[in-house]
Amino acid sequence: MTTTHVGSATPPTADHPHNDLPSASHTSDTNTNSTARGEQAANPATGQAATANTPATAGPVLPDPRTVVVLATARDLDVTTRLRGAAAAVRSLGRPVRTVLIDTGSPTSTALAAHPPTEVEDARTVSAPGLCWGAAVARGLAYARDVRVDTVVLLGPDEPADNPASPRAAGFAAAVTELEVQKKPGVVCSPQARPWWQDPLSLHVLRPLCLPSLGIAPLDPAGATLVLSAAAVTAALQPQWGLDDITGLRPHGLSILTAVRHAGLSVSQTPARQPVADHFRPAKVPSIINPGVFATVLPAALRLGALRAPACRASLPAARLPLKGAVAYPPPPGMLMALAQRCADEARAGRAAADTWPDPLVTAWRQARGPRVDLTALAEDLWPPYLRWLTSCYRDAIDVACADPTGVVDHCVARAERAAKDFLDAIVPSFAGHTRDGQR
Repeated sequence: MTTTHVGSATPPTADHPHNDLPSASHTSDTNTNSTARGEQAANPATGQAATANTPATAGPVLPDPRTVVVLATARDLDVTTRLRGAAAAVRSLGRPVRTVLIDTGSPTSTALAAHPPTEVEDARTVSAPGLCWGAAVARGLAYARDVRVDTVVLLGPDEPADNPASPRAAGFAAAVTELEVQKKPGVVCSPQARPWWQDPLSLHVLRPLCLPSLGIAPLDPAGATLVLSAAAVTAALQPQWGLDDITGLRPHGLSILTAVRHAGLSVSQTPARQPVADHFRPAKVPSIINPGVFATVLPAALRLGALRAPACRASLPAARLPLKGAVAYPPPPGMLMALAQRCADEARAGRAAADTWPDPLVTAWRQARGPRVDLTALAEDLWPPYLRWLTSCYRDAIDVACADPTGVVDHCVARAERAAKDFLDAIVPSFAGHTRDGQR
């Protein structure tokens, strides 16, 4: 086990970016890592510091890893279990694996934390107190790039632990295998199932935005558990994606997915990993309808609009929005009413607008495709109409529940899918130069 303390230095960017990558559409992002490049020589993840990655004690010589498992988070009780579970799944494929914990906790909490995961074979810990999730992930990806691995398993920071003996851990192995069969290996999402009522942002905004750009509607678009190829790691570390600027309450991997598709690599996903018992306890309403989360994730999602749009509507998948965990984890009594009231209260505090959904989403997507656009301002403009749409959806769901409680889920998802179809029809012509039935 190796522990390295790096303070709060900014993570490095790619030393050797692909010269054939297309230039970023948003020039405001191109200088986000200039400080990082200046501090790169002091970054132990690059192996340039004299004491970087030097074992405290001599140990057996292990095979060079083909796979690195990266977890960037403040130390918690699940760290060891999560790293061990993912590493065991990869090792079951016959791959040597190394785990890297980017510990973003404070120096005090790190010193007082439980023992590092020494039982995880070939484990490394990098102490990086105070780094935001994106900056810590950039450090882990830079380490993986510098030791020349061919696969990185990036674990999201807010998911439950995987028991190494559980079939859930096999999801990581399936994602690694899926990466190997991609035409141009890029990223495989390993999504965590989340109840529909706990994730309205994904259902109504993120999945529709992802469909035209990624070609899939991610099960967990705001999640951060990804399996990356070496080429995807290099693409994600390009300065214009600004991983060190990803902050907020809910870390996500949308910037990584955008960078990978921008580089022309494949993006796919495995079936959702089901949550452990009691993981989705009834959440407080403010954590579901939260302007901070919205403002954090939306700029990254709107950046997807800069990618090349499909030539015609027929090339897109159907506007089916994946739904997992809804039956097993229904909303607690009174939650829909509380959500509707929260949305109505928040919407009244925002600017009035007459547009009906999904028109505001269409407008935001089109504006995001322009040069030098202010994505933060676009997200702010989208917040009030999004709240009004949610208010209508939740109140409609309450009316349906009074008549047929078993039909609430199907009704709410069907309504979201109709809005997603309207969004796709508005931004992509049904047929270029053709009528809807395909005839000129």
